[in-house]
Amino acid sequence: MKTAVEQLIEEMKDYSYKVSKEGNLDMVAAFDYAIGIAKKYKEKEKEQIKTAFESGWNWNFSSEKYYNETYNL
Repeated sequence: MKTAVEQLIEEMKDYSYKVSKEGNLDMVAAFDYAIGIAKKYKEKEKEQIKTAFESGWNWNFSSEKYYNETYNL
């Protein structure tokens, strides 16, 4: 199963390929830049998943409450 950021990267790569076929090099450059940023966040997402797993997830604690408290929502 892929994370949301991994799926986002794949979709941006697909769009980048499509616009490159059209010769739109400005959009290709923009997608490449966005993909680079997303890759940094992919590593952060991976660390957050590991932390949640390693913290001994409290199964009596709702996942929505955990998310809201962890990400200050």
